[in-house]
Amino acid sequence: MKKKITLHAMVLVGVMAAFVFAASYLQFKIPTPLGETRLHLGNVLCLLAGFLLGPWKGGMAAGLGSMFFDLFDPKYITSAPSTFINKFLMAMVCALVMRLFQRLKKDSLGHQVGFAVVAATAGQFTYIVLYLLKTFIEERFIMQYELGTVMVDVTTKLATSSANAVLAIVASVILFPILQKALAPVLQSR
Repeated sequence: MKKKITLHAMVLVGVMAAFVFAASYLQFKIPTPLGETRLHLGNVLCLLAGFLLGPWKGGMAAGLGSMFFDLFDPKYITSAPSTFINKFLMAMVCALVMRLFQRLKKDSLGHQVGFAVVAATAGQFTYIVLYLLKTFIEERFIMQYELGTVMVDVTTKLATSSANAVLAIVASVILFPILQKALAPVLQSR
């Protein structure tokens, strides 16, 4: 049976996408040999989108919010399609892993926090692998930079992405139960 996309679902995705977009502006830029990378809060909201809205709606909110951030910045505009895919998959993986754990029906706070940490880590790991793979392919095969130069940039971006990941995991795991409880009537209404 096919599920209908409701107006409620579209509004939830749109509002969360707007939060992802806005949080992406809260950033610190870091120069690298081949440009710049940044430490930002967008990934926190991408993981929260997965936690709160589930794999498809959360993925759409994370992907759309991040893609629109890229479309509004000339430096990132060409990355918008890959950003959509990468952030969509980050939120989706986070949500799917969390759902898998929730089926275990372990209701203690320790279990729930542990599950959330693993789910957020899985989402962030997915994003980092895809982001670094995209960087490597783009710089080595499209721009045809020397392998050593590409590896320095990939390593720098790995360090920054890892810092982003730790920030996003910690913040989303702390905020998830608070927001889940506060937003329960909105998230469950049809």
